[in-house]
Amino acid sequence: MKIEDTKILEKLLEISKNGKSRQERVRVHALILSNDGRKSQEIANIFDVTQRTVFQWFKDYKEIGLDSLTQQVGLNYQLK
Repeated sequence: MKIEDTKILEKLLEISKNGKSRQERVRVHALILSNDGRKSQEIANIFDVTQRTVFQWFKDYKEIGLDSLTQQVGLNYQLK
């Protein structure tokens, strides 16, 4: 996944360092790694998750945006 907008990249870097939860830091870091050319399977191995999980993070980011990486998304959670 390639992110061209430098402001978004700067925001992602900030969240990866100072995010509120480990979950959001991991998801944002995964996106940064993908942007740097890492393959989804490699990212999955780094974070000890399945490749399917990584694909879901990227899908959520494409559909919802940054909020999908920084907020808990689950069956009973609705984004505003």
